[in-house]
Amino acid sequence: HARLKKNDEKEADVLYSAAIDKYTKAHALKPEDGYILCHWATTLQNQAAQKDGEEAKRIFQEAFTRFEESARLLPQDAFTARSWGDALHDCSKKLIQEAEDPLCPPSVRDLLIAEASTMLEQASQKFETALKLRPDYT
Repeated sequence: HARLKKNDEKEADVLYSAAIDKYTKAHALKPEDGYILCHWATTLQNQAAQKDGEEAKRIFQEAFTRFEESARLLPQDAFTARSWGDALHDCSKKLIQEAEDPLCPPSVRDLLIAEASTMLEQASQKFETALKLRPDYT
């Protein structure tokens, strides 16, 4: 995702917040609806992709929690598995970008790369799950 200009970023934050508020309310009305959780998680993923550093990590973690809840309710849903894999992949890209910063200390760089590697392995597992559930899914 390309970085947004400051004004566009503020507008996007307002829209993401409004969408997240609606998903929160929808989830309160239908707590056993895994699709609400999955779409909520995807919205968080998209928001996190527009952020950097700790803020991005925090939002990605919230998305992963929603995906986990969705997968618990929809264990046979390929879309949830695929979407969770996409989020893990997006987060790993953010970690690698952070590690590539010339100002990043080598010890932190190593940790970021290790974390990104773990996330890529997890993403691969989610993609494999999605393909097992729906072999024609691309």
